[in-house]
Amino acid sequence: MECTNLMGCTFVNEYAADSKISMAVSGFMSSYCHGDKEAICVRKIIKQRLGPDKLPANMMPSGHHVSGTSTSDWADEIFPILEESGIYFQKI
Repeated sequence: MECTNLMGCTFVNEYAADSKISMAVSGFMSSYCHGDKEAICVRKIIKQRLGPDKLPANMMPSGHHVSGTSTSDWADEIFPILEESGIYFQKI
């Protein structure tokens, strides 16, 4: 089954063609978009709870930011949701 958010996923659309992380994106897609981790996709959870406008493109399905990018522009409301998922870090 394919995630209903896949076609409009800003993470996939922005990073799938990036040669630096395209292999990682493929792995995430296999696990989260087409696999058994769809229900725990942090991107999907945040989109459902806060709406698509609060969902940062540089957030991976695991809830972490893409290496070499910043979380400084992430909405403050995201961090408590990350903590609920067991992800603890601060804006950088």
